[in-house]
Amino acid sequence: MKSVAFNSEEVRRRLYVRGMQGQQLAAAVGVSEASISSYLTGKRRPSPPVFLRICETLDAQPDDLCLSPTTESGNVPASGDAA
Repeated sequence: MKSVAFNSEEVRRRLYVRGMQGQQLAAAVGVSEASISSYLTGKRRPSPPVFLRICETLDAQPDDLCLSPTTESGNVPASGDAA
């Protein structure tokens, strides 16, 4: 399965609005804090199952947390984190 064009800026905004930190998102989604950090800094992209759990946790639709093709910058490898 292909990785998604992850909008880390929007995820960070939603975390801020909810008063959440990366470690809380990691616990809710079931991945390591290091994985969340990698997603938020753009070093990696979450796998599709992890991406959907992030959407659920942040009460977002997948389109809300995806970059449009015109704003996506470069190819970043998908995460090895699975469900």
